[in-house]
Amino acid sequence: MEGSAGNSSKASPQSPRDIGQMFADDLNSTHQHCVLAGENSRFSSTHRVAECSSGTLTYIQSRCREALSNLHTDPETGSHSLLARLPTTLQHCEEIHNELIVSSGVKPRLLSLSR
Repeated sequence: MEGSAGNSSKASPQSPRDIGQMFADDLNSTHQHCVLAGENSRFSSTHRVAECSSGTLTYIQSRCREALSNLHTDPETGSHSLLARLPTTLQHCEEIHNELIVSSGVKPRLLSLSR
């Protein structure tokens, strides 16, 4: 079977005891179909496909830099303070936090910010 990019998406068994694996390219825009087939059995399943452009390291780093752009670190003491305390600025940082940390299930490390 050929994928939409022209690459073969089927792996054939080398011997009757091997298991072949085939991925259908796109069942539709949100699902992909997978078939595992051996000599005597066959298993197939459909998997939901996630759009993950926002899960790349580059994207995550850019969002962290964006949130941290409001944080000032004193070079002498290492203490942290906010550059702006506008409600819209704080709300934006909270939205980034919720997107990157809370939704990923990672427990955040909180900074103690001076007032």
